[in-house]
Amino acid sequence: MREIECATEGRVVTDVETRMSKGGKPYARFRLVVGDGDQAQWLSITAIGSKAMEVVPSLSKAGRLYLEGSIKLEKWTGQDGVERSGLSVLAWKLVPIGRIGRQRVPEASAGRERAPSADGAAVSENGRGGAAARRDWQKPGHVTDPRPAGGPPADSEIPF
Repeated sequence: MREIECATEGRVVTDVETRMSKGGKPYARFRLVVGDGDQAQWLSITAIGSKAMEVVPSLSKAGRLYLEGSIKLEKWTGQDGVERSGLSVLAWKLVPIGRIGRQRVPEASAGRERAPSADGAAVSENGRGGAAARRDWQKPGHVTDPRPAGGPPADSEIPF
């Protein structure tokens, strides 16, 4: 089954925990709420990739965040024996809302800023421009899912 990609914004509701995968790669876990009141959706987030991990230290509880990743429905049995389900996102792009557009917070290292090239495309600090600079934020190519199993394996069938 193909993965379902998502893009959303929400509010961080737990402290961010940074961990290391069995393969020695860093990842972070936290929870995000999207929406308010009865319409709120709670997401378990696992952040991967070097660009996402650069942002993790600046995330704080109650901070607003835009993210992109793949989403799936997880099922598990709680300690009380009741079967539960929830949404889990493997995120490869994280952008604190305060850093978007005119409200952008100045970067700690000025060398990381991107300036437009002659053709108007972004140029990264390594001099790559155009499509190469845009790929810096795209989904990592060969990344294994570090999310713990958390319960019985998810069915490959759609639950509805």
